[in-house]
Amino acid sequence: MVKQTPLDGRGDSPSFFSYSLSGERQQLLWKGEPGLQDIIGSTDGPWIATVRTVNQLPFEQWKLILHNSETGAEVQVAESQPGIIGVAGLPIGLPLGVAPLPQVGGGKVVWSQWEHSGDGAAKVMYGFDIASGLTKELAR
Repeated sequence: MVKQTPLDGRGDSPSFFSYSLSGERQQLLWKGEPGLQDIIGSTDGPWIATVRTVNQLPFEQWKLILHNSETGAEVQVAESQPGIIGVAGLPIGLPLGVAPLPQVGGGKVVWSQWEHSGDGAAKVMYGFDIASGLTKELAR
């Protein structure tokens, strides 16, 4: 289990700790950035897939970051496209606005994100292979 302190996302950098099922604090996993929030998408083994955003919708600026709970490694996998929120008719959904919700499993991460496409925007699905570090477009 992973918990964040402080929970308000303001002031000090948020810290993320592992906890046992009985609620006992185990270890510091990573520290976030002041004024930003890390949203946990999913976990698989030592890997924790997160999205780091500001604390206010529509979460136009985001970074998809993988954390390894065993080694402390962090890998930035993707980030938002500048100006995407200015595209007319772009649907802003709850709870994540335009930020993705990454899913990790089997050594891969998948997510979908809005990208500029002609005069509008397209939702694009990507896959990231953790071992090779390669990102591949899966669907548009």
